[in-house]
Amino acid sequence: NARCGVLAYVVGDRLYKLEGNFRHSQSQGKICARGSAGVKLLYDPDRLKYPLKRVGEGLFDRISWDQAFREIGDKLAAIKDQNGPQALAWAFHPDLSELWDRRFMAAFGSPNIFTQATLGRASAQAASRLTLGWEPVSDLKNARYILLFGRNYAESMYYVAATNALMQAKEKGARIVVVDPRLSRMASQ
Repeated sequence: NARCGVLAYVVGDRLYKLEGNFRHSQSQGKICARGSAGVKLLYDPDRLKYPLKRVGEGLFDRISWDQAFREIGDKLAAIKDQNGPQALAWAFHPDLSELWDRRFMAAFGSPNIFTQATLGRASAQAASRLTLGWEPVSDLKNARYILLFGRNYAESMYYVAATNALMQAKEKGARIVVVDPRLSRMASQ
């Protein structure tokens, strides 16, 4: 879960329940759908637990980690030898493994590292830093008029705390206007 404080319940060595931690400052006892499904994901019989190598159409064989890393390394070396390091591009998710991703690409010698962040919060963060010198923090729960352009907090795994704050503002009488081309869950609220 991205920003949610959770309480994990374990019996023996097996996780059996995740729930929101009411003491967590952001999620305040709530977790998103991904967090709620965490136990199922952990024990899903189709979850990959070891490397698989494609041996035919829809067919895979289990291989060792050593073999997997060796084959990946050999294929990356071949790409570099045949086409140069710039032939490799890397797309990553900010915050998760960004430092490792950047170091890997620097060591490989490719400048082609990308992120989907321009579609998310990175543009707003950059604009705030460049114009204000800092990133403002919204006080949604005390706002009286909230205008959301294409923001769907109600269906995003990252914004459980913001959804809670919006609902608190609504309970206090705030007017929430959602501009969205579809009737999203946020718009329905």
